Amino acid sequence: MRAIVETHPDRPHQFPDSLEEWSKHLKFSILSYGAYFGGLRPGGLHVYTVRHTEDAHYRAGIPHGDNMFECGRFIVHFFDEALVQRLATGFSVLDWTAFEEGALPRRLWRVTLRRDPDNK
Repeated sequence: MRAIVETHPDRPHQFPDSLEEWSKHLKFSILSYGAYFGGLRPGGLHVYTVRHTEDAHYRAGIPHGDNMFECGRFIVHFFDEALVQRLATGFSVLDWTAFEEGALPRRLWRVTLRRDPDNK
């Protein structure tokens, strides 16, 4: 899986050092998801992938609330359909495709959104 992230050269993205900080970072990331789109122009596309609640690791490991579970060294946020729909407010869902990755397999969704023209 590949991600393209744009950052400002004067403000590099800093990743948290501890697991507790990382958990807070994940929660903040989800909460600030809507704020991210402030820079996405109307009609612009956003594509993301997430593991979902049909994944084999869902509810495995240490629970951290909000469908997040610590699996090994990582906290994974498993999305349900309601969360995808809620995050799509102000967008048109162009594609929502389930796919599998790896030997486990990990179950993911690829979601493609288009910002609604009147969502300014």
